[in-house]
Amino acid sequence: MAALLEDSVSSMMVLLRAALRVAGEEPPPESTAVLDRAALVTGIDTAGFRVALRHARGEAKLSGDAAVRAAGQYLDAVARLAAWVDQQPAA
Repeated sequence: MAALLEDSVSSMMVLLRAALRVAGEEPPPESTAVLDRAALVTGIDTAGFRVALRHARGEAKLSGDAAVRAAGQYLDAVARLAAWVDQQPAA
């Protein structure tokens, strides 16, 4: 589970930056700042993304139950982000 989070978090950061652009914002260059801004703009809980990012950076390695909990948060946030994007007006 931890490897899946690690392998996907960079792609998720691309999607979060795109969501900020959809909202008319210029995304910050630093990933943690993107998470902060995305949480504020979209209303999603970015905790799962944060944990995955810290894992990918080697700042806090995940394993076992912690990885499963983080994956649940992560997938919930992905679903909520998709719902937020779906609610945005067409360009």
